[in-house]
Amino acid sequence: MLNELASLRRRRWRQHRAGRIETLAQAERFVRTVQLALPWPVPGIELPDLLSAARGRPVARPGFRDWDEALDRVWAWKDELPARGVAFYGEAPWSRVGFVAAAVVPAFLRLSDIASWGVEEAVRRGLLSPLALSIVEVLEREGQLPTMALRRAALGAAGSRTGEFKRVLAELERGWVVGRCGTARERGAAWASTVYCLLDTIFPGASSARPRSDEEARGIIATAFLRASVWTSPARLARMFRWPLRQALGALEAAGARRLTETAWVDPEALL
Repeated sequence: MLNELASLRRRRWRQHRAGRIETLAQAERFVRTVQLALPWPVPGIELPDLLSAARGRPVARPGFRDWDEALDRVWAWKDELPARGVAFYGEAPWSRVGFVAAAVVPAFLRLSDIASWGVEEAVRRGLLSPLALSIVEVLEREGQLPTMALRRAALGAAGSRTGEFKRVLAELERGWVVGRCGTARERGAAWASTVYCLLDTIFPGASSARPRSDEEARGIIATAFLRASVWTSPARLARMFRWPLRQALGALEAAGARRLTETAWVDPEALL
């Protein structure tokens, strides 16, 4: 049975020549289908990745020597997909950059203390630096800004706080307050800069679509993870999203996962 599931995983992850994705439209469908994904493989994280799907075979984590047409496309897609509102792309819950399809974003919003309380309250409780409020206020006023312009607007003359700016921006991204929404060329920069927006700008209905309970939210996330990975274990799910094991078990049950073995809880759609 596990061999059959492994074969299904390869097909679902498009790791075969006939399933290779070559266009932005195909990349959109891929991310909407698997719901959770990586731009390229990360050791220890069992999720589909765009680079393997673009090459039509499993690949290792790429380096500059591995640059090819497929990696060039993925490099563009990682910016285009969030800009089109297809998926969140950034510091994902598994501590690496990744994609979360728009349909799953409300569940993560529900579980984010920062997103639930609001930035002002999070600053008051000491979860965020006051600089976080400055960043949010700038984005509320400007709509979207590339990184260097956002840093100048938020810090003013305090350019020496660049390290704090990077840290706080990452905390806002992990807290589901801001997201990446494209790239732009900035004067004096050798590379295109990431453009940031408030998450409500990228996904206008996400806040109002949040699940009613944390348990429901975890069930939605577990369903998405099973769709992406085909099978998992409670321990792996708990590590992935930093949940207690008890909550991971409850999430798998809410997702309707079928238990084959202690380490193989299967996407119910895989058994149809």
